[in-house]
Amino acid sequence: MSGKHYDLSILYVEDEADVRNVLSQMLAKRVKNLHVAGNGMEGLELFRQHRPELVITDIRMPIMDGLEMARQIKILDRNIPIILTTAYGDAEHLIDSIEIGISHYIMKPVDAVKLFSAIDKCSVHIKVRQQEDKLIKQADELKRLNSELITLYERTRNLSLNDHLTGIPNRRSMEIELSRAVTMAIRYGKSFSAIMLDIDYFKKYNDTHGHAAGDHLLVTVANILIREIRSVDFVCRYGGEEFLILLPEIELPGAYEVAERIRRTIEADTPITISCGVSSFNASMHRKEALIHMADMAMYQAKSKGRNRVEMGA
Repeated sequence: MSGKHYDLSILYVEDEADVRNVLSQMLAKRVKNLHVAGNGMEGLELFRQHRPELVITDIRMPIMDGLEMARQIKILDRNIPIILTTAYGDAEHLIDSIEIGISHYIMKPVDAVKLFSAIDKCSVHIKVRQQEDKLIKQADELKRLNSELITLYERTRNLSLNDHLTGIPNRRSMEIELSRAVTMAIRYGKSFSAIMLDIDYFKKYNDTHGHAAGDHLLVTVANILIREIRSVDFVCRYGGEEFLILLPEIELPGAYEVAERIRRTIEADTPITISCGVSSFNASMHRKEALIHMADMAMYQAKSKGRNRVEMGA
């Protein structure tokens, strides 16, 4: 019998040998992959092994009937189409097959035209399902790639805005925060101050104890600074052994007290000391960098006066 060929994998289950031989030969000529079983138990095992795309089965069979096999198959794959063939047209089987989710119901003797018409309809269902599965996989892959891109972006952003050694913000991040702080100060008349601090004799410490010890010291100082400031304050590694702190809504005297507290803590908790310069933003400053310059000049004044001290900018 010639006709349309199907790029499908089909499981055919029939206990009557004569019927099974005739139909399996007919199916084999038009189906890409055909698996044949003589009862429901064999059919279920073949389904588990080969996972065909379509099942054609008789209802009345020994050991395990077609309906029970269909129930078990639907547990493994609830979307698979199943075609039932039977010589019994009673309502009980029809109701059971509907409850199980059977796609088509064909009376024996099986008419080839009706059978292949049912296979045609199931083939469309299978193609739609495969396309849906493909789209779902593509959507899942897009979600995965998007998640990876977000993670990569966050990592890249952190690398570009955070110091690789201490983990605190870097100078680039400080420039963003300084611009925001100046804008807020001008718009709402809010004061804010800056502390520039430098580790005294850091090069000597590095030369004496080694660069690994120097790196550890920088991390220790960064952690102390984070601990000593408020959550609204901003600290960054300005460069080398220099650190900068921005203090929103704190004027010069208050900033001096913060710097002095930090200086005493570092002197007590580490083998080194620091020199600090403090400055506050005011409306006469035409450039935001003036605040940093003033704190920097005050810090060098502290160094020129013997180090391990805090000086305020004019």
